[in-house]
Amino acid sequence: MPPLSSHRSGGLTLFELLTVVALIAVLTTWALPQWQAASLEVRAWLWQRELAGALERARLHTATHGVAVTLCGGGATTGCDPDGWSSGWLLFEDRAGDRACSGIAADGGCSDHGGRVLEVGAGVAAPLVVTANHTVRSGVRYSPEHWGVMPGSFALCAEDQELARLILSRAGRVRRAAGDPVAGCG
Repeated sequence: MPPLSSHRSGGLTLFELLTVVALIAVLTTWALPQWQAASLEVRAWLWQRELAGALERARLHTATHGVAVTLCGGGATTGCDPDGWSSGWLLFEDRAGDRACSGIAADGGCSDHGGRVLEVGAGVAAPLVVTANHTVRSGVRYSPEHWGVMPGSFALCAEDQELARLILSRAGRVRRAAGDPVAGCG
């Protein structure tokens, strides 16, 4: 009679497979919240960078072209909307001085007064929300006649926690700031 071999074939036992699955579940449970937090931080940084850049370009366009420029919350189809900062923003030449653009016409200008649309910014995806305080909620207007703007701030929030903030000075300059997790986003 041939001797019994104690050599196993190359498969996994049920116990080994369950151990590996349990280990993966534990690691995923630990790593997923960290990954989500890091992802929100990156999205907050990108939002700050994009909106701060648009405000600086608006200021520069007014200085170099001598034309009033407005940056307002909203989108290409909806136009300026004081509650629309989460859906994006419009940067346009505001020759009428009314901080209003009801959408983009076929010629690339505002449909209501023909001011040239310079940029359209992307909005943020859920769970992120952009809020603006009362002084900048209806838009920021840079004018060649007077260089001051109403100071204000924008906040990026997720689930009532402020992740990032942009602060606009009276001179129209933008400063990035960390969010205030205690203040919330009311």
